Amino acid sequence: MNVKLLRKVAKHILAEPKRYAFGWVQQSSAVPCGTKACIAGWTILLGARLRKSFDENGQLIIPKSLWRRGFGYYSGPASKLLKINHAQASRLFVNWPSQFDNLWGDAATAVKRIEHFIKTKGKE
Repeated sequence: MNVKLLRKVAKHILAEPKRYAFGWVQQSSAVPCGTKACIAGWTILLGARLRKSFDENGQLIIPKSLWRRGFGYYSGPASKLLKINHAQASRLFVNWPSQFDNLWGDAATAVKRIEHFIKTKGKE
């Protein structure tokens, strides 16, 4: 598991909580950096070192080298960067344990979720 990248994502989300949005990545004028994203989205944006992050339609550009068969559009590349398996990706990005069952919640909850995932080595 790439703990360094997970902590970088958590720090980035917490530094500007309005940057966090569950389940997607989008360009947004509502935040100074111009982007809102979920945990998987920020993992890609911060971990893939993209030269160009968005296409002309505002869609996140994901290099083919990061695609993973059987994974979602964001979860595949993010899980590859984080070096986690499909079950762990599902737990981290979507199926949160009950104490974090605030899917559409705030950045602080997302950061706590990341830290719990690290602490349990991806088992919860």
